[in-house]
Amino acid sequence: VAGAYTPKGGELCAARFSEDDAWYRAKVLKAAKDGQSAHVIYVDYGNEESVPAARLAALPSNFAALAAQAKRFQLACVALPADGDWKAEALDFLRHHLLGAEKLQVNVEYTNTSSNETFVTAFNPKTKQDVGKELVAQGLATVEKRREQKLQSLLREYTVGMDKARKERRCIWEYGDVFGDDAREFGYTKVVKE
Repeated sequence: VAGAYTPKGGELCAARFSEDDAWYRAKVLKAAKDGQSAHVIYVDYGNEESVPAARLAALPSNFAALAAQAKRFQLACVALPADGDWKAEALDFLRHHLLGAEKLQVNVEYTNTSSNETFVTAFNPKTKQDVGKELVAQGLATVEKRREQKLQSLLREYTVGMDKARKERRCIWEYGDVFGDDAREFGYTKVVKE
């Protein structure tokens, strides 16, 4: 019944997807204060959208018991640029290399338990390409500083690629060192995660 469901943040519900008008399991990420709409994530696919409350419904309990089939990952040890143009190019690179690959091998490198985030390296088994390493080598990302001993070999490999991109002034390095004195002027900040 349209309007019978009032969305609440964090709640599982059924949402009618705008592309195909079919119902899917969703989690309310943020509900409008007036209860007339919500921003949801489709838990079995990973995509998000804002939905009017009339396109939301209570989820039957037998559908709520099944674990979410989509899991969100982030590339380990890399930071995308803050600059809009370079960030868009980096995201295009990732779409092509992650979504365009027939198969991917994903290795969990570390997790952040407080934010429930999982950080991975992604390899294309056909090309033997490490997507994060290639992203950095193309000059489309920087290497994050990490202290974990188990990551030091990976960080060294990524840093070699970043240094080469910097020397060749690729993409984000076009005008010089994004970590230097003028880095803030160009929208870059140093990222340090523990």
